[in-house]
Amino acid sequence: MVDYSKWDNLQLSSDDEDDERTGPQVYRVEEGQSVTIPGRNVTINGEQPKVQEVSEEEARAIQAQQASNAMQSGRTVVSSTDATTLTAAERQFQRFTRNGSATDYYYWCQDAETITVSIFVPQKTKSRDVTVAVNDGDPAQLKLDLQENNVFSRTLSAPIAPLDDDDDIDWELVDDASATQPRRLLRVTLRKKDLGMVLWWKAAFKGDPEVSPEKLVDRSAQQQQKSESFMEAFAAAQAEFKRRAKTREKLPV
Repeated sequence: MVDYSKWDNLQLSSDDEDDERTGPQVYRVEEGQSVTIPGRNVTINGEQPKVQEVSEEEARAIQAQQASNAMQSGRTVVSSTDATTLTAAERQFQRFTRNGSATDYYYWCQDAETITVSIFVPQKTKSRDVTVAVNDGDPAQLKLDLQENNVFSRTLSAPIAPLDDDDDIDWELVDDASATQPRRLLRVTLRKKDLGMVLWWKAAFKGDPEVSPEKLVDRSAQQQQKSESFMEAFAAAQAEFKRRAKTREKLPV
């Protein structure tokens, strides 16, 4: 369950919110004009340059649209040459959605051993406002409170490694460079349960749209086949165990 209406009543800390903002300046080049960039020449129709500076909000919108187009086209991995042409926002977006996806409330990514969920939170959120709780049972659950108000509570789609206590949870707050409106990301990293093989998740949480296994850039076809066969056997074993437990006769005491 995700309830963002509770954000309206949160009085989040505002220290250090006036830090000087730095980043690339974005310019719009009108069609039929030209502009010279140090080290290279970019010309459209060879006319006199006419460069228009865009606002910071427009720049964010351009960056977000570029990142979204890259994700929708399945371009989750770029060559070393292509990587040099990406903005900082696009690089962050690709890193935070690698082998995963973007949703309306969070990004998620994974590797062979871990999964990381980046939950959208208000721009003024500070570490002291955050409480993260993880139930590593079956099924595992992730909960987020801001100033003791629960704003995020979801069931993970696959098992995770046992946690000793809440201090064992790895999380951090970072700015979302690709967002059209200022916001931060609460990034929670969890270790996948060791099942004796690499298990690639199709979704971060149960009920959410799944990613296509063949598009996971770090997963081989052989791993995909083994993982799917294992998950089918694992699900069947769980269902059989629950069926037997339900129909088991109670012994008189």
